[in-house]
Amino acid sequence: MGNLSETVTFFRDVDPNVSLIIIGIMLTWTLAAGSFLLARLGIKPLWVLLLVIPGLNVLAIWAFAYARWPRYEEAKRQALQTQR
Repeated sequence: MGNLSETVTFFRDVDPNVSLIIIGIMLTWTLAAGSFLLARLGIKPLWVLLLVIPGLNVLAIWAFAYARWPRYEEAKRQALQTQR
């Protein structure tokens, strides 16, 4: 499946239930990986639900890229304390 037309053709030729199962697995995997990442950063994992909303998902990823991450700030504070 190298390009978009082959992917669309694949989903058109497959049973609708199979295509829904594939989409469900992909969505579940994305949400699980995103929530794991957010939890490791110290942000509530429920924010990953923004990835489901088209258009808002791009803005959410952009906002998280520039937001302050609590775990990072805590590690930086601890590193400064150990240097003293």
